Amino acid sequence: MKKLLTLLMLIFISSISFSQEIEDEEESEDAIFIYVNRMPRFPGGNDSLRTYITENIIYPEQAQIQNIQGTVYLRFVVEKDGSIGPVQLQRGIHELLDKEAIRVIKTLPNFTPGEQNGKRVRAWYSLPIIFK
Repeated sequence: MKKLLTLLMLIFISSISFSQEIEDEEESEDAIFIYVNRMPRFPGGNDSLRTYITENIIYPEQAQIQNIQGTVYLRFVVEKDGSIGPVQLQRGIHELLDKEAIRVIKTLPNFTPGEQNGKRVRAWYSLPIIFK
C-alpha cells in the first residue's frame, strides 16, 4: 500500500512539474510555438501566399537545364510583429533550389501574427515550395 501511495505521489508531482514547464514556456518572451490558438495568417490568405511565391520565385536556370525538380520543405518563424524570423530548411532537393526557396521566404511581407491566449506570440509556419 505504501508503494502504491508513493507511486501515486510521484505521478502527481511529475504532472504538476510538467504543467509548470508548459506554463513557463507559454510565458517566455522568446518561446516559439508550433500550434497556437490563432495561427499566423498571410495577408489575403493562402491563395495570396501561393500567388506571391509563384510571382517572386526564380527557378534557377542551371536547375532547369539539369532538370532538377521536387519539393523544398521549409519552416520559418512569424514574429510577434508579423515579420519573418529565422528560416529553416526541413527537407531540401538541391542547393540551388533550397537557396532560392529560402530567399523568397525571406522576402515575404508581414503576416498577421499568431496568438496564444489573446497575446501575440512567435510561431512556426511550415511551407512546401514546389519546383517543376
